[in-house]
Amino acid sequence: GNEGRLVSLIDLAPSMLEVAKLPVPSWMEGKPLLGSDFPKRSQLFAARDRCGDAEDRIRAVITPSHLFVRNFFPQQSRLNWSSYKEVSYPGMALLRVLQEQEQLTPFQRRWLNPTRPEFELYDLQKDPLGIQDQADQQAALTQSLNQVLEGWIQSSGDRGALPAVATEPSLEEIQKDKRADYQRTWKKRLDQLEPTDQERLTWWEKTYHLSAAPGPP
Repeated sequence: GNEGRLVSLIDLAPSMLEVAKLPVPSWMEGKPLLGSDFPKRSQLFAARDRCGDAEDRIRAVITPSHLFVRNFFPQQSRLNWSSYKEVSYPGMALLRVLQEQEQLTPFQRRWLNPTRPEFELYDLQKDPLGIQDQADQQAALTQSLNQVLEGWIQSSGDRGALPAVATEPSLEEIQKDKRADYQRTWKKRLDQLEPTDQERLTWWEKTYHLSAAPGPP
């Protein structure tokens, strides 16, 4: 069977082209998934960069047995501030409220830590959900996969390794405008530019008829 084999989002386009009986361009690195010749891979690469006004750079190597993650901005929280999330995701305010009430587990709390490790390693055979970071315990494998990642960064021409390209509008202007949009949204909802997390959570609960968040223990 094909269970446990590695697939990537880049496989979607060639898969659809094959279904449509159209040629798959040679420059596409993805492979069709729906035919008899299912792609066999030893590893995949994944990436995340700036999304809206949330600056970031994350790269990962995925093998059948391990997930290796490199955070290029370890000085940032895993939940670095995003105007879109702060007006669209009730969970952002809920997490912080539960943290203040000391109701989060150690695993949950780490998502709100002000920083994050540069390297993370998860054993997908023993820990398929990727909860227990093994980077310190498996330093040799961590460094080996980091070298694999460095090779991919070079061979792929990863643009995330380059200095930020000047844009129009600039990143600073984008972040300023996004912050203003976020404040206008909460001004309209609660007549406040920066309501507290509890005030936001109460608004979400009332608007979407959610059950009240748990109180302090």
